Amino acid sequence: MPWNTPYVYLARFDQLRGNSAGALALYQQGLKAIPGDLQLLLALAGYYENRRDYHDAIATYHSAVTANPADAVATNNLAVLLVRQGGGTQLKEAQKLVTNLASSVVPAFQDTAVWVDLKSEETGKANTLLTKAVDAQPQVPIFQYHLGVAYHQKGNVADARIHLAKAAATHNFADAGKARVLLRTLH
Repeated sequence: MPWNTPYVYLARFDQLRGNSAGALALYQQGLKAIPGDLQLLLALAGYYENRRDYHDAIATYHSAVTANPADAVATNNLAVLLVRQGGGTQLKEAQKLVTNLASSVVPAFQDTAVWVDLKSEETGKANTLLTKAVDAQPQVPIFQYHLGVAYHQKGNVADARIHLAKAAATHNFADAGKARVLLRTLH
């Protein structure tokens, strides 16, 4: 068993029991004992995300990417938060991060790369990559939403409606409301 596992499991157990302070302390102890450990950094970043503490989540993902530059999960998650939270400099950083994700075979990574392009108004390759992600995992509402937005930006209202409607119909999808709002604007 890796040395990081007890820290992660105990911290998650504390989170389930509602002991956030204990969970945070365990993650911090683990990182003090094993600096730069990817599993601990990802778990801590996820902890911050769940608490909607995006500033600390971004900082922790930065630490994960710095310590593990080849890790696609840390890179992807950092890019997602930068785009969600950011303006110009954060968007530029996200663009740099996703250069290798676009060629990935993982639909979630492709989706992130395309979403960064769309937010940067660089829609050239967006539809192709998003279509691949949707074809691979049509049940994922974020992929449907992003493809709907891409079609909307290109002026393809018919296809935008199809994909936005699928995203809007998903009840546990955080951006379902955004999909419904955009859907109502389409003529």
